Amino acid sequence: MVETRKCPLCGGTMIKAKGETLKSSVVPPWKSGLQSWKSPGIDAGVWICLDCGVVLHYIKKEDAQILKEEFEKMTGNAGPGEG
Repeated sequence: MVETRKCPLCGGTMIKAKGETLKSSVVPPWKSGLQSWKSPGIDAGVWICLDCGVVLHYIKKEDAQILKEEFEKMTGNAGPGEG
């Protein structure tokens, strides 16, 4: 069975791309230069909208939370409803 989700842009049907060549690795901007060379980044799943044609990369919720905490620590900003 094909994994699907609703497109956040047009409301159409998105399908998850398969295959090693369609995998992506996301490196946050604060880990650029030599620091990004040491850490491979976060794996992102690639999704394609069958209606509008957009290609979006999604990371796991756990990875998103880690990135959010790193960003807030780096900038000193707490998210909405925090601190």
